[in-house]
Amino acid sequence: MFALLAFPRRSVTVYGVDLRVRELVPDLDQLRNQRAWAERCVKPTLAHSLAYGHGAQVKGAVSAARLFAVRTVVPSRGATIGYQPSVGFATGSPSRAALDAASRPSRVAI
Repeated sequence: MFALLAFPRRSVTVYGVDLRVRELVPDLDQLRNQRAWAERCVKPTLAHSLAYGHGAQVKGAVSAARLFAVRTVVPSRGATIGYQPSVGFATGSPSRAALDAASRPSRVAI
């Protein structure tokens, strides 16, 4: 889904790769996040990385020959005709009323 939002006018292909368990190592960043933010007592093991971090890292490089296409999504023609990205922004005033807690924030359409 992210790729379709990031590249709305381009085809997106999702690739898979077959790996052996011995080629995986724990994702230490995710385990550190689990300890810091979820306050879980996790160990730096592959089992905890898969169970709590929902992933692992691959040992070494993965050759392109091991990749296979899982799915290709082509954007629909109707979704991209006349597509014009737009950005909305709000401006603020440094006046006392703008800083007053009782003042109401203005609404901005994005």
